[in-house]
Amino acid sequence: MSDRPINMRAVDVRALLAATKTQHRIPITSVRTAEHPESHPYTMRGADLGKALDQAADFRRLDGDIWHWTASAFSYQVGPRTNWLAHIGFAAGDRLWVRERLGRRPASFLGIEATNGVESACYSADDEDVVNEHEFNLAPWWKYRGGLSASCMPRWASRLTLIIEGVKVDRLQDISEEDALAEGCPAQTYEELSGMDPRGWYHDLWDSINGPDAWDANPWVIALTFAPHCTNIDAMEKPHAAA
Repeated sequence: MSDRPINMRAVDVRALLAATKTQHRIPITSVRTAEHPESHPYTMRGADLGKALDQAADFRRLDGDIWHWTASAFSYQVGPRTNWLAHIGFAAGDRLWVRERLGRRPASFLGIEATNGVESACYSADDEDVVNEHEFNLAPWWKYRGGLSASCMPRWASRLTLIIEGVKVDRLQDISEEDALAEGCPAQTYEELSGMDPRGWYHDLWDSINGPDAWDANPWVIALTFAPHCTNIDAMEKPHAAA
């Protein structure tokens, strides 16, 4: 089990806060791979990874984040290969602390004077205050950037923690209607979707995030199922490893 950050867009954050999102899909852009469990893994990305994924037949979990990967491809490090071991970086029991964009409100809007150049921190997704004794440490960032991107969000400011319950590696278009609803589809009935099925909603969302025709490319993705908690990761008791 491990702790790691995960970036979420505003639409995902709002769905997590509304308790309508319990799944998240991530395109595979790099894989740590090895010949066997005892060998030192190296990271495959770029053209090598693209060719291997194009040839991939299936992924099968072995243990933790280690998966057996069947693909006929060539790697400059180890030559032609058919069977690979892939470390995908996620396993059941892992804790993910959500990073999201932080914004600021002008002091004039609040009717108060800024303190040390800091006006007021807020989460961009819903404009809620960031309440923490470390808040004013963000002043240097705000002076030049007007806020913080999700990638720069500090751990102490995170307000959402996800406990991974399941991991799958699938083609994107293998998503079911139930999975699409679990991805945070705002409409829970077909009437609310105005004739569009949940997969159609997710199709449009995926293209809006990853670019036109990204859905049609049908990439391999890591599909996470998790239990969301509206609290900072360090406010939660970390589970003890089994003896």
